[in-house]
Amino acid sequence: MPDLSQMNGRSLPAPDAPAGSATVRVMRQTLGNNVVGQEVTLTDAGGATIGTRKTDDAGRATFDGLRPGTEYTAVAVVSGERLVSQPFTQPGSGGVRVVLVAGLGAAPGGAAPAVAARPAPAGSITLGTQSRMIVEQADEFVEVFVLADLVNTTDGPVSLPSPIVFTPPAGALGTAVLEGSTGATLDGSRIVVKGPLASGPTSIQFGYRLSSETGRVSIAQAYPVGGPMTSVIVRRQGATAITVGGERQRRDSQLEGRDYVIVSTAAIQPATPLEVTITGLPARPRWPVRVALSLAALIVLAGVVFGRARADDDGTAPAPARS
Repeated sequence: MPDLSQMNGRSLPAPDAPAGSATVRVMRQTLGNNVVGQEVTLTDAGGATIGTRKTDDAGRATFDGLRPGTEYTAVAVVSGERLVSQPFTQPGSGGVRVVLVAGLGAAPGGAAPAVAARPAPAGSITLGTQSRMIVEQADEFVEVFVLADLVNTTDGPVSLPSPIVFTPPAGALGTAVLEGSTGATLDGSRIVVKGPLASGPTSIQFGYRLSSETGRVSIAQAYPVGGPMTSVIVRRQGATAITVGGERQRRDSQLEGRDYVIVSTAAIQPATPLEVTITGLPARPRWPVRVALSLAALIVLAGVVFGRARADDDGTAPAPARS
């Protein structure tokens, strides 16, 4: 079971949620012990109340219409215990998920007692069930977002014998660590996690681009640890066809008027790439750009040649040197 004290008050991005939304889940002491009908208040950075919602049967209170780039804080009072989330910034796309847990018995001053990290036992770090890959098209590229949960299955923090490294596939451009990652850094084009890792999931999120100018793109993303893989989510346009290695099932879905294919995969094996091939992408041939550049070069060259010829005709060209 994950250590809820490590999750309490933290936020995670939810790219598949509606834009401008934040969902706050309230639980009591244990995972799944949802607090139903609980009032949750959202405030901005200045302390002003944005709104108050009640949790549903799943313990979730949802806020809509939030402004991208704005900082918010979620607050709930459960049986006299005041729960306050860490401030989170609303992303430009997708939503945010926040967890508030009552009855954890925090140490005086609100801080949880410190626990020293011990070496991670073999096999204790796995890929979480909420890990997923999201693929969107952008002009002559596809944008790939890898959202991976590294799950520490022990009951306390662990140190890593060596860093956990995610390496984007060959040809990846603009690799970046996304907001919401915990303990991940960019080393060249690699995403490096050095630990220690808290009990439960640690969110690692990064993205990159791959060229799709031919109308076809192949993604071979390897994972440094194994585990179940929830889904590969690909935006479908026109004749787009998607093939996913180890596919178990797929379904179509819509979000904000866009069509997506959601593919569930078999378990991921460490260092074995997850293969995703997308064909039928709108191709934008490069020859018009190349022709335009060639014409521009010819125009510049012609200007130099004819400019010199005109100088020779009107006698302004420099006289040849005498020997």
